Amino acid sequence: MNIPAFLVYCAIMAVTPGPNNLMSLYLGASGGSRFWRFFAGSMAGLFVKCALCGLLNVLLAEKIPALVPYLKWLGALYMLYLAFGMVRSGLKPAGDDQRSGEGSFQSGILLQVLNVKSWVAALSIFSVYIIPFTTAVGAMLLAALAFTLFCALASLLWFGCGAAIATSSMATELIKGKSIEEALQLSNSAVVEALEGLPPQKIHCSVLAEEAVRAAIADYYRKKGMEDKAKEVENTKCSCEHEEPHEH
Repeated sequence: MNIPAFLVYCAIMAVTPGPNNLMSLYLGASGGSRFWRFFAGSMAGLFVKCALCGLLNVLLAEKIPALVPYLKWLGALYMLYLAFGMVRSGLKPAGDDQRSGEGSFQSGILLQVLNVKSWVAALSIFSVYIIPFTTAVGAMLLAALAFTLFCALASLLWFGCGAAIATSSMATELIKGKSIEEALQLSNSAVVEALEGLPPQKIHCSVLAEEAVRAAIADYYRKKGMEDKAKEVENTKCSCEHEEPHEH
């Protein structure tokens, strides 16, 4: 068995965009505790799916391709339903758990059932990397666990990036076409307002976006040989109008 190739395949399939990672990204930007229920359901569903793909590889390899067109349509409809809930709720943490059900344990399981990407990945893992070398139940369960762990780490990565991506992208949009002096006036509160709010625990992302703009301007001045201007920008106090604990 080519273990390095197996691990590389798991890593690539886990970290690349897919329904589970995109949902994690949204829940991360929204904040709240809903992600952890979704995460638990999604990973439980994925492990069971992978174990079935290993233990019943021959049968599933024959049946799943015939079901793929139906899974694609069902998955697309479910993703549209989730997208509608995302657009309706935005990034504001309304009621923590009362929105559209997209952060529930059951929704995580359902997403995996309809997730064509993970079906194809699981079937490929066992048909290419496991079954040709061993049919031991222990090896199959270990492979299922390994892929699930890769996907869990990827989900956590996407979960942590949601608000950071939103705030940095918005900061970029807000300073487009403006002079350096105008760009220096950007505040974290302007970023939050442009996003129509952020959960309290994600406010620090808007502060980091403001600091990133200042750092970029200071770097520009330094490259132009204007060290005094660069230091002046670096010594300018962050507006931090939303007083939330954050790390610099």
